Amino acid sequence: MSENNSNLETKLLETWSTLDYRADRWGPERIVFDAISNHFPEDCGGTAYQIIFVQDGEYLDFQQYDQSKPIDTIFFRDNGAGYDYIHTVLQYSNKADRETQTGRFGEGLKLISAAALRHDVEIEFASQNWAAQPFSKKLFLPSENKEVNLLCQKVIIGYEQLQGSYTCIQNPSQEIIEQVLSFQEHIIDFREDLPGREVQDLHPQHRVFLPEQYFSGELFVKKIKYFLQKPLYLTYQINGSDADSLLSPDRDHVLEHHLRLTLRKLVLRLKDTDLITSLLDTTTPECLEKNISVSKSDKIYYPEQWRKAFYDLYGPKAVLAERGNPLLNEDATTQGFAVVKGLPTGIEEILHHSGIKKVSEVSSRKLKYEILDPARLTDQQRSIYDLHKAVDEVLFDTPLPAEVHIFSRAFDEHGEATWFRGMSEYGLKDKKKSRIYIKANELQDPQSFLETYAHEAVHVYTKAVDLTTEFEEGLTKAIGKVLEAYLTSKS
Repeated sequence: MSENNSNLETKLLETWSTLDYRADRWGPERIVFDAISNHFPEDCGGTAYQIIFVQDGEYLDFQQYDQSKPIDTIFFRDNGAGYDYIHTVLQYSNKADRETQTGRFGEGLKLISAAALRHDVEIEFASQNWAAQPFSKKLFLPSENKEVNLLCQKVIIGYEQLQGSYTCIQNPSQEIIEQVLSFQEHIIDFREDLPGREVQDLHPQHRVFLPEQYFSGELFVKKIKYFLQKPLYLTYQINGSDADSLLSPDRDHVLEHHLRLTLRKLVLRLKDTDLITSLLDTTTPECLEKNISVSKSDKIYYPEQWRKAFYDLYGPKAVLAERGNPLLNEDATTQGFAVVKGLPTGIEEILHHSGIKKVSEVSSRKLKYEILDPARLTDQQRSIYDLHKAVDEVLFDTPLPAEVHIFSRAFDEHGEATWFRGMSEYGLKDKKKSRIYIKANELQDPQSFLETYAHEAVHVYTKAVDLTTEFEEGLTKAIGKVLEAYLTSKS
């Protein structure tokens, strides 16, 4: 900075922060990334920012510098409104635009300065008519008999008025240089490969891009790229209050739970069936988008596109499987439905809210039967049919109050129903009206008939459905009685 006609004034400003404050989190990477974020137009109030390498007195854009020559100085600078030197020591943030600005806690300049002193980085901040360099001052703590290093700033005031602000690093180490060069990949402004693949109008705050290959997406939070443990389906730039909630206080990693909440907002706005299809396909890789949670109050913006993608992928008779009810899913499959299993819970809920039916909503138990007259049974069929009376005596010590019917065919609203060997109706108040239906071909084999009848008889006796504790206990007791009767007959 050039001097003006007035005398320069030096101020030594102290903080109450020691140099070891969050030392495990702030190193060369955080120094350069947090320093450059202060110069983003959204943060500085300007229209442009630059990253300059100085070589042999020549100022060069960092993407076109001469790799054969040493770098004397690195400049980050902007054409914004500038800021007061007090912010180099004051634990306070004057950034009010949470939609775009990066800082939130007022710690950035202080933590950059402390990290620079720890790592021997010669750093200087300048704006308006001042320039500041961090230094440390020892403070003795008598009660602990030890010294600590306090962060301080040497501020020189009286320079010619500067437009905007700058941060410069003198004699940068190779590690610092490599971190700055990584901006070409890790700051979205320098990613020329992304704009042409942007998904338009997906969200008013955020930006979404198609990665070169699905399930290899990237995450940018207010311009800066962050690494994730799990893959992303698409590439995102997250801004606003969502971005604030995503980052840890040190802004060094993303909080995955909050990321899922943000991704939910974006997934619910998807309207491209091709993009939706890959999320619905159970054979595609796992990704964070597939693990979102969805509530009944969430709005699906384009439900017709979700339905189209689902039916295009799985067919017009596709339905969502019932979790924990394999028998009901099997019944629906035998009725001709394509039962889709293995979808993540959140994606399944989006589909259900979009109008895709679950198995329980389409699988019919309202059946009509072609009943055979017992008088028309053959002698062999009749002898097998009459075994149900003996089963009642063994299992229940009394005839079961249920009508037993043999049917040749059964029908529901979808046509002939062929998925079951036997069926029972037992939910009526009048026990005499309980009914058991056994398919006629079960009378060809005594064991098959006994298996089917005993199963349905336990349903009638317990008035409980499959996969319930009541039915399992009833079936267990019935098996015990059969074994007891068998063993008694053998003794």
